[in-house]
Amino acid sequence: MPDSFNFNNPPFDTLNERERQLVVGSLDLSYHANGEIIIEAKQPAHSLHIIHKGVVEERSEEDHQEIYAHYTHDDIFDVRSLFSGTCKHEYICLEEAICYQLPRTTFEQLTEQNTNFRRYFHTNLVDKQELINSSDGQQNLSEFILNKIESSNIQPLLIVPAETSIADLTLQVKENHSDCALVKSERGYGMITGTDLLHAVVLQKSPLDTPVAELAHYELISVQTGDFLFDAMLLMTRHQIERVVVFDHNTTDHVLGVLTLTQILSLLSTHSHILSLRIARAETKFELKLAVNSIDELLDRLLSNGVKSRFISKLLTTLHEQVVRKVFQRRVPEEVQQHCCLVFMGSAGRGEQILKGPLDYGLIIEDGYDWPECCKNLQKMHKELVSLGYKPSKGNICVNNPDWVKPLQQWLEQSNRWILDPSTDSIKKIATMMDIHGIAGKLGLFHDFQQRQLRQLSSDHLFIRNFTRPAVQFHTPLTFFGKLKSSMESLDLQRGGIFPIVQGVRALAMEQGLPISSTFERMDELAHNGVLDTTLAANLAEALQLFMQLQLEQTSFVENTDEKQPLEFGTHSRSQRDLLRHALHVVKKFKQYLEVHFHLDSH
Repeated sequence: MPDSFNFNNPPFDTLNERERQLVVGSLDLSYHANGEIIIEAKQPAHSLHIIHKGVVEERSEEDHQEIYAHYTHDDIFDVRSLFSGTCKHEYICLEEAICYQLPRTTFEQLTEQNTNFRRYFHTNLVDKQELINSSDGQQNLSEFILNKIESSNIQPLLIVPAETSIADLTLQVKENHSDCALVKSERGYGMITGTDLLHAVVLQKSPLDTPVAELAHYELISVQTGDFLFDAMLLMTRHQIERVVVFDHNTTDHVLGVLTLTQILSLLSTHSHILSLRIARAETKFELKLAVNSIDELLDRLLSNGVKSRFISKLLTTLHEQVVRKVFQRRVPEEVQQHCCLVFMGSAGRGEQILKGPLDYGLIIEDGYDWPECCKNLQKMHKELVSLGYKPSKGNICVNNPDWVKPLQQWLEQSNRWILDPSTDSIKKIATMMDIHGIAGKLGLFHDFQQRQLRQLSSDHLFIRNFTRPAVQFHTPLTFFGKLKSSMESLDLQRGGIFPIVQGVRALAMEQGLPISSTFERMDELAHNGVLDTTLAANLAEALQLFMQLQLEQTSFVENTDEKQPLEFGTHSRSQRDLLRHALHVVKKFKQYLEVHFHLDSH
């Protein structure tokens, strides 16, 4: 056989030298002309095929109408038949092909001898991604990002009773070499820092015997053991704080200690918190513009370090949120901010907005509040955001559009009209509003709207069924690997992969009345509640993460338009194509689940 067999592709990269020699001694080469049937359906399987050159199509035997996949250079087929004994589908040569054939006996010998080789063919999408990553030797920032909060990275926290005086606490803080303490009072736990003690004595002239319970901050930002360090950093970034209280995940009232920004930054070198501080301290539009431009630099750094798209999107959405909040606070009078709530919707509301391009955002106003300068203030806000590189989506969903600025009651009435109108446009608007997330102003308005809208939606089963249909209407593009036509060399990941998952999970969350906007968190909760099988939920999360990663690595927007570019496959490795094919099969399985769950097959 020629010396061109590629041992760098998974799972052959897991073989030792002796096993590689076994492969070299067993491989045969076969040539196939256009139109030739390489494997017939319902026939015994004798070999594993690895394509050296050409294109092969997998299709149904009966009418040849259903095409399952295309395979090209370095791709493997038909693995399934080697385990079942019989080929289920037909494989036909579409472009002159040369294939390596690994005998079934050799394949079985390798699976018995090599655990990683066997795992590759028996594993789900989550494990397969892990195997490929480990085979690539990826030692990157993801390992730090995925570290969890545990006792080793928690600082002990001084806890004092409510009647402790300022003088006594100051001495205890000094003796414990700490800069903060928790006060336990009838109101619960409250945080007090060294700065709080200093301000009380110097600025407020408080007596030294003043109980510290009067100085404490009781709206604690907290995490639990087992949470990701990344999520703790995200909370600090979002709330512009430098420490979070850590509770035991087994008992929510047991405080274990405190986690500080310094500790996290020693593990996470993304400098996102520094960028957050630059946004917070920006006094002029020029300074804010410089900070916004740095977000793109942060994105490049995270990508080059191999951080997963799920974490990148959460972090960057939080930074975009801070920028928009900053502009809102500058352009809307402080007194008005207490009577309205700025909200993100769509991908930004889900925490899945990565680039600062199209942005869906609106405003909920307190019922009965009179704001004569509303349009003028919001026009200025929108204009500044556009100058920073943000712009509304095609639907013009922004505070510059009066349709997306309403009192709470009008929002609910509008939502009800959309529910009663089963048109495509109404379904799109409900989908946008389902992903709502409050970012500034009176957040209670957002929570009130979200709860009341969910009650409207979860009780209307006919609407939910209509809402789900678009998720299953787009064909799952499992046949994009061939080079028959230019359109088959690319893939619209948004329509073929991301949308069915996001819309389907959104429909299930709507049915369950879940007040959660993140697709990943919705999947976790649906699996926890038994609505989604845990394995399917994990594979869906991995598939969505893969789609987002590939879309992010590709140029995400065509220049000067809002159109997403299709993904090109000319430079992608076989392992990437294999993962993507597996992920698209997960999408197909999820769509079948949706059809059964919502009885879509009967309508």
